[in-house]
Amino acid sequence: MFEIPDDKKGDERIDAVILDEELTGSEASRGCTAKVLKVDGAFERYLSENKSKDATEATLQMSELQNRLDAEFLLAQMCSVKFKEWIVVLATLLQRSEVLYDIFRYDLRLWKAYSMTLQSHLGFAQYHDLLQILEDKLSATVGEESNRDIIIFSSYI
Repeated sequence: MFEIPDDKKGDERIDAVILDEELTGSEASRGCTAKVLKVDGAFERYLSENKSKDATEATLQMSELQNRLDAEFLLAQMCSVKFKEWIVVLATLLQRSEVLYDIFRYDLRLWKAYSMTLQSHLGFAQYHDLLQILEDKLSATVGEESNRDIIIFSSYI
């Protein structure tokens, strides 16, 4: 951002020229544009508008963080009382694969119902990566248990 001093007044006066990433593009794709502010006080107005946008964005981010902390707290409480249904809902929303894995490795019927439900609705597409992680972990666990059962069975023979 550069401020250009100018002796002209009114609409002819260049108050400032704004160059920032929003206007010119990212470093990888440099653009050729700039915002020329020509009216008296335009630079101050631009700064105050951008400060209010930044403050609004910071408030939204804090709100999202507080919501996540509240959900994490609620998840911990549900885990302590072993309320499985709410644990599954909250752990899914928070994308906590380790919590879901601990539930599903002992209840494969619940895993199958959960997996089918999330795969059958387009609205749940954001959870497909989570499903893949769980599928990989659960497949490895089932494989390890099968090998352990074979070893135990063969030791009796």
